[in-house]
Amino acid sequence: MPGLGYVYARDAGTGLFFAVSFLSALLSLVVVGVVLVPGIWLYAAYDAAKAAERRDRELSATVEPAA
Repeated sequence: MPGLGYVYARDAGTGLFFAVSFLSALLSLVVVGVVLVPGIWLYAAYDAAKAAERRDRELSATVEPAA
C-alpha cells in the first residue's frame, strides 16, 4: 500500500498522506462505479428493447402478405 515505505523510514506524516490519498482515490472509484454500473446496465436494457421494437417494425413493414 502506498505510504508504508515512508512509515518504515520514520516519516509517518508523508506516509499517512499517501495512504489516505490512495484510499480516498480508491473509494471514489468504488462509489462512482456503484452509481455508474447499474445506470449503464439499465440504460442498455432499455435501449436494446427499443432497438428490438424498431427492428420488428422494419421487418413487419417489408413482409408481403400471403396470397
